[in-house]
Amino acid sequence: MSDYNKSKCHICGETETFKVANKNYYLDGLKVQIKQEYLICSRCGFLFTADPPSKKFLEKYYNTSFQERSGFADSSEKRHVRDQVHFLKSSMGVFSGPILEIGPNHGEFLDELRKIGTHKLYYSELNERAARILKARGYTDFDSMKSKRGSVSLIVLMHTLEHVVDPRHFIARLVSYLSENGHLYIEVPDFSRHDKNTDSLLFEHVNYFGKFSLHYLLFSCGLDIISIESDTDALYTACPRRIVRIIAQKSNTIPNTSQKRIDAIRKTISRENLFFEKLDDFLFKVKRGERIGIYTAGLLARESLRKTRLGSKTVVGIFDRDKSKWGKKVGGVNIMSPEEIKKFNIKYLLVLNEGYENQIRKDLGKSKFPKATFYSDIMKL
Repeated sequence: MSDYNKSKCHICGETETFKVANKNYYLDGLKVQIKQEYLICSRCGFLFTADPPSKKFLEKYYNTSFQERSGFADSSEKRHVRDQVHFLKSSMGVFSGPILEIGPNHGEFLDELRKIGTHKLYYSELNERAARILKARGYTDFDSMKSKRGSVSLIVLMHTLEHVVDPRHFIARLVSYLSENGHLYIEVPDFSRHDKNTDSLLFEHVNYFGKFSLHYLLFSCGLDIISIESDTDALYTACPRRIVRIIAQKSNTIPNTSQKRIDAIRKTISRENLFFEKLDDFLFKVKRGERIGIYTAGLLARESLRKTRLGSKTVVGIFDRDKSKWGKKVGGVNIMSPEEIKKFNIKYLLVLNEGYENQIRKDLGKSKFPKATFYSDIMKL
């Protein structure tokens, strides 16, 4: 694009950016070596490639990529997709209208959506082999639509936005495709902070979003955030490290990028730290030796063990219904079946899960488990 500035932040427009690293890549399919320079924005923390490949080059790269396109997903991907759909359903409830997924690979997410409704399902896929698989499965190519503006009620971007050279222009175009009050659902690697659970720098990824930069991008494009979830899934081979899921709704108001809006976004992000402070206050009142159990082995459990005094208390186990996690450890604590709760004299059962609280309340209500303390209970302290 004519206004593309390789050193200017493509999210908030900040001109003060800092060089982070240089990295060399050899692309087997194209038999070329590429050098990438990475910059980070001093204002919103957006990490991006300074001089990314052209759209034409990327399209050629994806069509020569050695990524498997068999049309079959393994068990870890199927489970991850079920988590994605569960978050969508719990955030939006009943939803209807045409749905478009950008970059769906072989269509596992679309397959899961097909099970829960009669939505008209569209795809947009650059890889020709993947597009053939999608067509064979009965999905409709979005490019075949004559009129696209205002035509879809939900657009899905699963690990796609990080591949887009100019995310602001791209999201603005997608917003034009949304019907009135339509929704955008995004999952990307989470670069809010950097540790062993942060994704690596990859050639395919020209952008790296944290929660703040992602919020800023969506608000500036006329979208209001309605739900957000962080997670890690070590068994999901496509992205085994930290991810963020976010659902935004098309707004009828003019996007406001004033300082008040920026402060509001920062307040939303600081909510995570507020939870850890309140959990610490709660744990301060727990007497030495009183047994604590943790329900669900997710990111919040791991972070709570690391960032609060929970790790110094008597935590007898982490209990999760996912059988694939049993026998593993989080923060040195064993993960077990919820049925094991009965074997311990647990004083406090901490449900460290924000996204599925309503469902967990129902599940625990059917069992003779100790009275549980939930995320929302902690936040009310």
